[in-house]
Amino acid sequence: AAQLTPQDATLRAVARPSNADRLRQTGPTAYLLEVDQVVETVALPAALFTPTQPGATVGLPTTDTAGASVGGDDGNVVTLGPGEPPTLAVIPVTSPSGRSVLAHTLTIQRIFCPKASLTGPADVVGEGGVAEFTVLVCGQTEEPVTATWRADGAARGGAAAAEAGDLGNAANTAPLTEFPAGQTITVPAGDDRTATIRIPIFDDADTEGAESFTVTLTGVSGGTDRYNEDAPETATIALSDLSLDLLAPEGMDGSGTGTGAGAGTGDGSGAGAGPGTPLTGSSRLIITEGAANAYTMQLGANPLGPVTIVIHSNHEGVTTTPDRVTFTPNNWQDPQRVTVNAAPDGDDNNESATLSHILTDADGGLIEIIDQLPLFISDTDPPEDDDIC
Repeated sequence: AAQLTPQDATLRAVARPSNADRLRQTGPTAYLLEVDQVVETVALPAALFTPTQPGATVGLPTTDTAGASVGGDDGNVVTLGPGEPPTLAVIPVTSPSGRSVLAHTLTIQRIFCPKASLTGPADVVGEGGVAEFTVLVCGQTEEPVTATWRADGAARGGAAAAEAGDLGNAANTAPLTEFPAGQTITVPAGDDRTATIRIPIFDDADTEGAESFTVTLTGVSGGTDRYNEDAPETATIALSDLSLDLLAPEGMDGSGTGTGAGAGTGDGSGAGAGPGTPLTGSSRLIITEGAANAYTMQLGANPLGPVTIVIHSNHEGVTTTPDRVTFTPNNWQDPQRVTVNAAPDGDDNNESATLSHILTDADGGLIEIIDQLPLFISDTDPPEDDDIC
């Protein structure tokens, strides 16, 4: 898509279809064309779209020949039939000044409506959380649609198949003894209405690898008898039983003295933690402004796959190197060193901070905080004159 110039910053609206009965917006720059025939030829004239900005103009759409069958001299005709994949059409919208052209994408897909379909969680779901699946009935229905569904354990994307006991009851206070089957959910009547299937993930005491399960629509009744029979949606249960050991490192200045990793008294003083001593809420890491300290971390169990721990500081003057550590089945027992730096500030106050260690999924999304390390930041600035009694 063409980039907008600063002079045309107001050109950010999407061309909207004028034939709303057949073409509906499914995203900021995507549309879904609902066809009624088994084989249908669809022409896309420029007049089908109207710009939202006064003075902007819409050009003739062009289609992607790698998608569905394309015909016509102007390249804006698509033929949809059984087995045809979705195709893309690009709609150029020119700003009133003529200096910018913004291309919008039209997704043309053969789909019969009304029809029930299923989408799953966008992110990995951790133990103790809830996996939510959305049932969408596209188009208009005059009466509610009741959809039936089931869940099954399935190995997907490197995750092992989940067991029924990995799922929880409605209150998530006890594990299930069998996977849900023949369950129903009702989608209200109306236009493009949805309903949500909620499946709790039971938080057990076992240390496990990532596991997954699928949810599948098995039938619908009421306002439509059509439903998506494609691949079922998948939820991945996170490796949230993972434990992390934080230890005072070898070779740090002051390790084992009051200036190293010290007991968490009110002023940060006290006996320091020697190398290998666990760092907990009662054994804080002491850092002097303008200097650094360090600790090591290692997993308490084999993760059965790569796991990334992101380190987050709640103090803007405290940073860590590195800010994330990845463990694998080959290095999970090897201590990984983390250096903590505290930038000097303009006051003469001792401060506290916390480093949170966050388990993330493959896309960097937060799963859960699995450990926290309290810090004591010792100030080095001399007191102001009016602070001297």
